[in-house]
Amino acid sequence: MQTHDWEFRVASWEQTLSEAGSDDFVYLDPPYEGRHTDYYNRWSREDTYRLIESLGRLPCGYALSMWLENSYRQNMIVHYLKQSHTVKIYDHFYHIGAEEKNRNWMRESLIIHPDFAQTDDGHITPRHNQAVQNPLF
Repeated sequence: MQTHDWEFRVASWEQTLSEAGSDDFVYLDPPYEGRHTDYYNRWSREDTYRLIESLGRLPCGYALSMWLENSYRQNMIVHYLKQSHTVKIYDHFYHIGAEEKNRNWMRESLIIHPDFAQTDDGHITPRHNQAVQNPLF
């Protein structure tokens, strides 16, 4: 952390991404779409699509944190992105819920630009994948 010159500011995600340069690396952690876990306003499927579409325009690397699945549903967007990105999967228990029966295991994913994926030995191996035509839009 001490070896970098960090800048923190408040801006919309659209503005922030439009200012990204080739030397940047962007970490994105949007709210779960359609859930009551948003910050100030509801985050819709269209917002998710716009965010994912904007990733293709970034001149830099990125990692996108997104839910993958739970006992009730799967995030098909992550399954689609697996075709052209490195996806790391993590399981965790969700301790939030008004009733204990609503607290379950969740699988989360970290979707990483293919040229910035780290191998198990700690090296970054460029893959230079071609972009896949996105059927979501």
